[in-house]
Amino acid sequence: VVTFTTTLGRIEPPEARTTNGRATVRLLADGRSGTATVTALSGGATAGELEIPVGAAAADNLVLRAEPSFVGASGGTVQLIATVRDEAGNGVPGAPVTFSATAGRLSSGSVTTTGNGEATASLTTDRTSEVTARAGGQEATITIDRQEAPTVAVTVAPASPIVDQPAVFTVTVTPAEGGTPIQSVSIDFGDGDEVQLGSSSTTASHVYRETDDFTVTVVVRDVAGQETRQVLVIRVIDPPVPPEEDPA
Repeated sequence: VVTFTTTLGRIEPPEARTTNGRATVRLLADGRSGTATVTALSGGATAGELEIPVGAAAADNLVLRAEPSFVGASGGTVQLIATVRDEAGNGVPGAPVTFSATAGRLSSGSVTTTGNGEATASLTTDRTSEVTARAGGQEATITIDRQEAPTVAVTVAPASPIVDQPAVFTVTVTPAEGGTPIQSVSIDFGDGDEVQLGSSSTTASHVYRETDDFTVTVVVRDVAGQETRQVLVIRVIDPPVPPEEDPA
């Protein structure tokens, strides 16, 4: 029978019988970080001490990522994932990870890694923010960017469309500088018809069947999910009345 002791965490089981001269037990962390000194005793024999890093003390590598890695013009929330690995590349469970940010609100400032070595938190911000994670002597930093929304303009020719004649709408889309690509552009003509225009500046032709005031709405969406709307109110008129011919 071999008896095991540790200065940090616990041994399960604390005693084990040898099989072919070998006794095997497990060292389990208890939430604390440091170096566990493990000793084995059998009869009058004492084995040498074995030192094992536990928790943050075992951290050899720290990687920090965000999903997504940016927020929109009106702000948003991103998930922060810190992965702590030991010297062998294995995830370190039970390691406390601290998060800090230069702007915004964190869901938690300190999180303990799960069995796969990951600690997660969230950041809500409407500004660019630099986030830092620390575990043991390791540190990782990422920047969460604030991205502007795209802009859009719409014009119509003629300025007062004529009933039963084509009106040509020109839609001009400008992606935000440094922003994400445009995903879709749509135009609602205000009379129940709506058309998808693709993902760039373009033109669209439409025929109104009655005279009235119509509200035309163009919606631009980028791949980050940000939307920009532009509204144009038009008046559709009857065709001009041709002048009467002189009987003479």
